[in-house]
Amino acid sequence: PFLSSTISFDIYTKTNTKQYKKIKQQLLDLGLGDFEASNIGLKGYSTLGFARMQELLSGKYGPINSDKLSHLFSNLNCANVVFEPDGKNFKPMINEQLINLLFGANFKVVNTPIRNFLNGFGEMEEYIKKETEKIKANQDLSEDDKRQRVDELNTSYTAYCFNVTEFISNFEFIFNNWDVIEEEFLKKQSVSKLKIKLNISQVNEIVTSLKTVQKTIRTKKGFSNKQQTRYKRIPHYEPRDYPLVESDVFDYVGIQTQYTTNPEQAPERAVQLSRMMENKTTKKIPNVNLDYGTYNIKIFNPQDRNLISGGYRSGCCFRPNGNADNFGSNNSLLTYCCATEYGSGIEIRDNKGKTLMFSPVLRN
Repeated sequence: PFLSSTISFDIYTKTNTKQYKKIKQQLLDLGLGDFEASNIGLKGYSTLGFARMQELLSGKYGPINSDKLSHLFSNLNCANVVFEPDGKNFKPMINEQLINLLFGANFKVVNTPIRNFLNGFGEMEEYIKKETEKIKANQDLSEDDKRQRVDELNTSYTAYCFNVTEFISNFEFIFNNWDVIEEEFLKKQSVSKLKIKLNISQVNEIVTSLKTVQKTIRTKKGFSNKQQTRYKRIPHYEPRDYPLVESDVFDYVGIQTQYTTNPEQAPERAVQLSRMMENKTTKKIPNVNLDYGTYNIKIFNPQDRNLISGGYRSGCCFRPNGNADNFGSNNSLLTYCCATEYGSGIEIRDNKGKTLMFSPVLRN
């Protein structure tokens, strides 16, 4: 219906037209103009999926209007949304963890951020009222205990309302930078990527920290000299590009030009590959990281951006805009290894960290 840099090629080419038209008509019926209905329709569909978007528009989570829809979807960056086969059609790959955090597992779950956003905390207020009445009617509690419990209940309610308000107000930032938020959480927790489970309070805390980091970056403080050098080389930096600051990709990209076609475009290609790796948590190839004598053998995990720079460390053409990036009938070899669940890379290093061997890994 229209072209936008915040909407991916997959959305334009693989969206189920019949489902999209139903969603757009619901938006038009709510009073949205054609352009706004197209924008919110495509972004809502690719973010939530058809069934959840229909539930939202039908009012199952609470009263909905154009202002609330615009707040949630208008400014989302869906440039990296991809689709997967669904019978004869395709469906968007949904960030289930984030969406369930916002909506709950289904519309029957109460006291979720989306319900309180749409209902003005009405359900939560009703819950607090009932709990307060139970406390006051409890004959086993003294008056002091009752007052203390009611105060604690009201304090938790106030904190919850604050967290929900912060979460909703930052939803665009959270959606656009989810992989960075997960990485920040993992730094502080002894859990695997597959078992990660954030709550809205933790998300808000990380978002506050990330926004502080953004300000710090702008004043050229906080990063090591090497990280600052990498940051300055990343074109059109966004917070979700932070994994590139921690990887060695921009120690090479734009500097080493061997085996590269149009090397001046390699930095943007490296950023594109990194963003394609967002929200990728599983592969059909096991993660491996083991020491064998004086050697380290590693198969890259789905979020490790050092996979992008494997060709630089090993002196081969597996690099952004390198020969391997131009090889492949559908996806390039780099795209296949970095952004699909059927590809990865294996690397062997000595005990000084020098790369002895690197090779892409493919599984059909």
